[in-house]
Amino acid sequence: MSCMKMSPSRMANIIAKNEWSSLVRAKAGDVCEICGRTGKLDAHHIFRKQSNYMKTLLANGIALCFDCHRNGIHSPDWKDQRIMSDKIQAYKGEEEMERLNRLKHNPPKLTLDELKEIRKDYAQMLNEY
Repeated sequence: MSCMKMSPSRMANIIAKNEWSSLVRAKAGDVCEICGRTGKLDAHHIFRKQSNYMKTLLANGIALCFDCHRNGIHSPDWKDQRIMSDKIQAYKGEEEMERLNRLKHNPPKLTLDELKEIRKDYAQMLNEY
């Protein structure tokens, strides 16, 4: 049986699905960061996951309840999407949103070793929650 080599992109996807998602929710105290509901939350990437850096950057995440996530930011109605986007921007603050936007356009490239280190750090942070 052959062993598939781990690529940086695959490692970033694993981190985003597991540690990143869990940390975004844990940092929010398991409370929707927009409406304050508790219960099952989704970890939402504020800016698209177009780079390994943006996939794994904690600051690019926000914990949302089902209504805010599926019926707000991912609503088929663009007006609902815009309203939720404005709420997220207000919550994060203009300066932070501008910083994330700059990073989105010029993200640092992460090596496999750097991604492994991020995963290790995130696992340690999760143990602290």
